[in-house]
Amino acid sequence: MKKFAFVSDFDGTLSSRDIYHIIIDKYLGKQGKEFYIEWKKLSRYYS
Repeated sequence: MKKFAFVSDFDGTLSSRDIYHIIIDKYLGKQGKEFYIEWKKLSRYYS
């Protein structure tokens, strides 16, 4: 079994950037950024 560690930074003590933006930048690129922008628009609409 591979060893791993899950590090959560939801309170911003380790990084000033939100964990979701770090993941989008590293793994999803432009498509992830576009998806996030659309999600934010919809989440404001339905709030």
